[in-house]
Amino acid sequence: MPQIPEDHENDLPGMVRELLQRLGENLKQTDNRVVELERQITRCHRDNEQSLRLEAVAGIEPLTAGALVATVGDATSFSSFRQVSAWLGMVPRHEGTGGKVTLGRISKRGDVHLRTLLPRGPRRNDTGRTKA
Repeated sequence: MPQIPEDHENDLPGMVRELLQRLGENLKQTDNRVVELERQITRCHRDNEQSLRLEAVAGIEPLTAGALVATVGDATSFSSFRQVSAWLGMVPRHEGTGGKVTLGRISKRGDVHLRTLLPRGPRRNDTGRTKA
């Protein structure tokens, strides 16, 4: 990108060169802001005991741990992690009566951002075999 506006041998008009130069500067500023925000998230993560405990779980990074703590808040209102998963819309619905439980579809309700951050474990296909 930096070579394009400075290369005077290409046939770009001056206005396009200036626009590309401004876009490049904007991209650098955005990168710097992302780095600073990541530093702030890491600092907040280090100061939060719940977030540090979540990071000990395989596949949970500081960003994910912080987002979970911020979204879920007091996790003692859930009796198991399966309830948290259901609240986030990551597990099939349980339906049934008379002691016979059938699994419905995954609703995908809940926090879309958290669902994208959390790792996906193995899941079973229609044949009952585990796939990655």
